[in-house]
Amino acid sequence: MASHSNPRSEEPAGMAPPPDNAENDNYSDVEIPSPSHDGSDCESPEMPAQLSEMSVEEFFRPIVERTRYRMHPMQEALTVPWEVPVSAADVERLRVGFRSRSMDDKWDLLLEDPDDKGGWSMHIIRTFGAIYDTCFVLHLVHSQQPGTGTKTTSFTWDTEFSHHHVPEEQAKKDAIMLFRGHLGCEFEALPQYTWATEFWRNRRKLDEAYSGCKNESRY
Repeated sequence: MASHSNPRSEEPAGMAPPPDNAENDNYSDVEIPSPSHDGSDCESPEMPAQLSEMSVEEFFRPIVERTRYRMHPMQEALTVPWEVPVSAADVERLRVGFRSRSMDDKWDLLLEDPDDKGGWSMHIIRTFGAIYDTCFVLHLVHSQQPGTGTKTTSFTWDTEFSHHHVPEEQAKKDAIMLFRGHLGCEFEALPQYTWATEFWRNRRKLDEAYSGCKNESRY
């Protein structure tokens, strides 16, 4: 059989070939569908089918407002006081945030702008395709008093995430480990937790529960 010399035949499956028109500088093969809450795809003026590189970066900005319309509320939210000092370096890392770009990332860590009292928050969201479930919210405030800096004020979590009970201490550990793992935060005032025993064991239970109910009506 004669061999073909077309270089595109060697491209990985699923990769779209580049356009033949080299003059089209605005071309992008990035397609970001706008899913409805039931997981089906639909078009939205906020999320065009093809985005320029600049638009993609804007879409993936790690802020809550870019995702709020997709986010599902917590099933059983509980807020408790929690004061932990936060270093200036950690504040900058939190403000950078993290937004998932594929289903493998699984987590968004998104910044919510300060309120009228100067308080701000970080939302940790579990992502699965078109599903965005808020798991944890860390509330912070920057003190105007010299030498006091920034501290957390309270912590909110879903106590019944995917019908799986999440105790307070476990929720706090999970949130801190996600901030440390994704953003490089230190939270020096808190102990170091072991991922193998403290995080992944609990996440495995949640993933199993999550997979079992992801097709329920609330999704």
